[in-house]
Amino acid sequence: MRKRKKERETERERAFLALTFLTRSRTWSSICSAETRRNTKVAARDMVAGGAGGRRGVARRGAVVVVVGWILCWSLSCPARAPDRAAFTWSCANPDRWFLPQRRRWTAEMSPKILEAAALSRLRIGGAGEEKKRESMAATSAEKKTAAEIVAMLDLQRHPDGGFILETFRDPSISLPMSDLPPHYKVDRAVSSAIYFLLPAGEIVRLHRIPCAETWHYYMGEPLTVFEVHDDGQIKMTVVGPDLRHGQKPQYTVPPNVWFGAFLTCDIESFTEDGSVFVKTPGRDTELHYSFVGVTCAPAFQIEDDEMATRESMKALAPKAEAFINYLVPSD
Repeated sequence: MRKRKKERETERERAFLALTFLTRSRTWSSICSAETRRNTKVAARDMVAGGAGGRRGVARRGAVVVVVGWILCWSLSCPARAPDRAAFTWSCANPDRWFLPQRRRWTAEMSPKILEAAALSRLRIGGAGEEKKRESMAATSAEKKTAAEIVAMLDLQRHPDGGFILETFRDPSISLPMSDLPPHYKVDRAVSSAIYFLLPAGEIVRLHRIPCAETWHYYMGEPLTVFEVHDDGQIKMTVVGPDLRHGQKPQYTVPPNVWFGAFLTCDIESFTEDGSVFVKTPGRDTELHYSFVGVTCAPAFQIEDDEMATRESMKALAPKAEAFINYLVPSD
């Protein structure tokens, strides 16, 4: 009786050492989830505790932990398979040195049924992960609409100067008569207006100016560059997009009476700081590459105020930016 009790205690102690060793192994950490490693540690404590309570603790931790414990106990209880006790205890300081050779030997000695069950378990776990990955990719793909899909879904209309547009709001609560506005305003108007605007790759917003402030809001797609020419001949380029880390702005306001145009940032491969030279990016798909933004004007935009730029006047104002001026002011 005492001999059997001592054997059980020895078996529990060996199982505890084996499971503790596993939880410290880098290899074990790399192939198991945090929950499995946590359950294995609890199972090791339950085994050392012994008795009915210990056995119930092991059962509560699930079949995976029990199988691992059984395999290790079986391996360590056989003199032919068990490593030297002192060597095993020492190897806990460097678990992988001992674990990898032992794992190969145990795998070779396990029955085909155990190996098959382990393989099926890994397949089920991996299959579930792959399924979740595919679902995530499908959701991401579903969110990436083509330009034509966005145009159709929002009923955007082709704009004669480039892109697709839809006015979504014009505030009727306040009407501003022309007599109360500065001289650049040519008609009465609402206090504010807002539009959707989609610009496909290869298209531009021509250089123009309006008397009201115009705020651009990034929604989706690629970043968009707003190109300004000021009265002193200075040019300014602002990228409207989601990448704050690289200086892009999700919102930008063009001041009143400033010449400005816009293009997709990635349509230009490189350019000089003064705008005198730039290189266009070839082969851009207009369905997959676009920028979808919103534009708000206050006071409201009126087409009567829209003044289009000419190449001659722009080159006289900013001669060094001739390359961009030729790009944003097409010849008629």
